[in-house]
Amino acid sequence: MNGTFMRRELAEGKVSGLMPLAWSQKQRDSRLTLPSLLQEPWAGQSMFRSWFRKQHRWPSSGSSLKRHLLPMMALLVAFFFVFRVPPQVLLPDYWKPTWFYAPLNFSYEVELASAVPVMEPTTVIPNIVHFIHGLTPDFGKRPFGLVEYLAVKAAHDVIKPSTIYLHYMYRPEGEWFERARPFLTLVPVTDIHPLQNVSMQHYAHLADVLRLLVLIQHGGIYLDMDLLALRDFTPLRTQYKVTLGREQVRNTPLVRWPDPGGVANAVIVAPVNASFLHRWLATYATFQEKDWATHSVTIPYVLARSHRFDAELHVEGPRAFYYPTWSPDDPSQGLPRLYERARRYGARKAYLFDDGNYAVHLWRTKAAEVYPSRDLFSVAHICNHRNDPPYSLSTFQRVAQKIYGEC
Repeated sequence: MNGTFMRRELAEGKVSGLMPLAWSQKQRDSRLTLPSLLQEPWAGQSMFRSWFRKQHRWPSSGSSLKRHLLPMMALLVAFFFVFRVPPQVLLPDYWKPTWFYAPLNFSYEVELASAVPVMEPTTVIPNIVHFIHGLTPDFGKRPFGLVEYLAVKAAHDVIKPSTIYLHYMYRPEGEWFERARPFLTLVPVTDIHPLQNVSMQHYAHLADVLRLLVLIQHGGIYLDMDLLALRDFTPLRTQYKVTLGREQVRNTPLVRWPDPGGVANAVIVAPVNASFLHRWLATYATFQEKDWATHSVTIPYVLARSHRFDAELHVEGPRAFYYPTWSPDDPSQGLPRLYERARRYGARKAYLFDDGNYAVHLWRTKAAEVYPSRDLFSVAHICNHRNDPPYSLSTFQRVAQKIYGEC
């Protein structure tokens, strides 16, 4: 009797820890208890897997995995290949579609620019260079020095213009100005009136407007005084329209994000009476003194990105004028690559300017903040290590030594 009773209880699964062999795996997992694990250790793995799926909703193998995980992987791979920056081209010279970037709310300025009638610019951009200096009595705490001399001499030796104009309100003085004087034609400026009802106080804003007024009247090439020309600008002068250069923020190795830094005004190549310069000047109706680079960098970028003025504007990539960048913490693209000795990062990090560079921007103000203990812009620094191999010099030292020519 006892044996028959136990066999019947076993067949019906009523004995704790034992289950009929005819039950399915799902039924067996649902009836597993601690005594059953002690008697049937082989069932523990199945029980844990079932419990884990139930508690954490982990997708089971097969159709669920394909339905959830594989599409996500496909999207990640697609994102990588669409938005990645090729390792060999860290600063690409192309524009992403407008939808790729964060929106910039300057629609009113775009409409102001669009309302300006089309002018009749000259068909030839004259080979003349304009510099601006001395708009305040203290020269913005940067008197005419070695950097200004190098900028003027580089423009004279490389661009070979018919005339180099220096526009000023307060005439510079000193040794370096006297050395640059033979290259210059001095043009005193009495006053600057950008627009009615627009007040400007800072000399940098005044210089931003003055360069537009000078180019509208005379045409030619405008250069900042901490920008060194590296090769002839003739290919840019044959564009027959305004040429600007794009700045670039630091890139990540995989994606080009966030928005590019802007279209800067440290270099402007323009014909006389260029329509785009009139449009740019019209946007200063919304100027505010507190906005540092809105009208000089951001708005020209917005106008360029609108594609309304493609017939009047040509934008060079970031390598043309603004590479290396001003980033102080980017050894591969920023200030360290310009001012640090190449040996610190290895010879492969030494930057040799190629055909993509028309000029190099020295980012003098930022460099002085990053390297306060160094006298970067002195003859002693430029000519230091002049007999050492090139990889032991900084990019700035190599360029400055070539322009200075007296080390």
